Amino acid sequence: MSPRTSAVSLAFAFGALALAACSDNSLVSPSSRLTPDAANLSVTLGTNSVTINSDGSTQHCTAQDAVGNWTVPASFGPFTSCGTALDLTSALAAYNPGWSAPISTSSWIGFTANGGPSSDYRPETGRYVFQETFDIPAGATAPTLDLSTLSDNAVAVYLNGHKFGGQAITDCLTAPCNWSTTGTFTATDNTGTDFVIGGSNTVTVLLVGTPIGYGDFTNPPDGTGGPAPTYGCYRVPQPFGFRGTSNLSAAADTVPTSPNHVFASRTSTIAADGTGCENPVGVDFHGTVSWTPPVVNHGCTLGFWKTHDGLGSPAYAWGPSGLTPSTTLLAAGFIGTGNDNVTLDAALSFSGGSTLQDAKNNLMKQAVAALLNASTPGMNYPLTKAQVLAQVNAALASGNKGTILALADVLNTDNSLEGPLC
Repeated sequence: MSPRTSAVSLAFAFGALALAACSDNSLVSPSSRLTPDAANLSVTLGTNSVTINSDGSTQHCTAQDAVGNWTVPASFGPFTSCGTALDLTSALAAYNPGWSAPISTSSWIGFTANGGPSSDYRPETGRYVFQETFDIPAGATAPTLDLSTLSDNAVAVYLNGHKFGGQAITDCLTAPCNWSTTGTFTATDNTGTDFVIGGSNTVTVLLVGTPIGYGDFTNPPDGTGGPAPTYGCYRVPQPFGFRGTSNLSAAADTVPTSPNHVFASRTSTIAADGTGCENPVGVDFHGTVSWTPPVVNHGCTLGFWKTHDGLGSPAYAWGPSGLTPSTTLLAAGFIGTGNDNVTLDAALSFSGGSTLQDAKNNLMKQAVAALLNASTPGMNYPLTKAQVLAQVNAALASGNKGTILALADVLNTDNSLEGPLC
């Protein structure tokens, strides 16, 4: 027998309680179609995180639903051309088979089956597929996905096709059941290669609705299940459910299961095509994806450093770097410039030409700006002060105009990144 949360105590007051959790593929086709990278209203973006909630905008991939199939693949999804799920909030307000309140700001979701919501005794046993999508910015590191679920009956969860968690595929043979708060299932994926950095990611939730007693294949009266084709589905639906998810014990909130919340042609056996044994199916999930934000590099141009040297009207900006306009190239650490005693401020005004020394001068005006950027706290320049000096001195020592001018171009690019300090 499948204990359905606190409905159990009520069941004994009204008589024998038989409980189930199964699935169906006779669905109402949604009008909207979504692809894995489509905008998803149930994903909320933060500074370095996204929140995932199941709700009516969650994708339901009906083409992947499979009645009578309770297997869980090692890899699964993502899928395209999916419709949208049915938010079961209103349905549960009228009839709840015993599910706990949603985990957070999420909603129980399902689909329409045999003329009513899947929270009724209408879906046939099998597996049902739901998806959420989210983006991670380029350059982000250390991504982590934490996902919590409530389900009737069980789930397996995948990120971009990689399985990162799953439950035993059984009916609720012992408490706590997967649809109760105390039976909440949580899975974490922090394997970097499972994520798409700088692109779209897809979480696939494979929901499995099992026959009553599934997992115990011993025939009654010794067991609760039994082999195919019955799997224990000789049991009848529980006689009562509840209104809403906040009070699962008050007699005043009970609702008869029959005739409004059960498929009129419900069977207690499973046919060869997997149909029959109609029972409630639904899932609720809430999760967070977090990452370390990408590093954003900045750099001020040589023109900025020329005009902010304290000799004109713009404010003096050299101070935090520890360098002064009168510091010489040699004193700053540059070797082989051909202008050891020229000041940093003067070097920013070097002009070009065709000779090797002209090439060195072209490099040095960019090198001085690079050194100032690398030495200024909070600039977040792509190179450290030591790296600037090492690369510039190596290029100068090469005596090769091409090598020298190539580095000048690289430093010019880095010095043109701009930023809040420029």
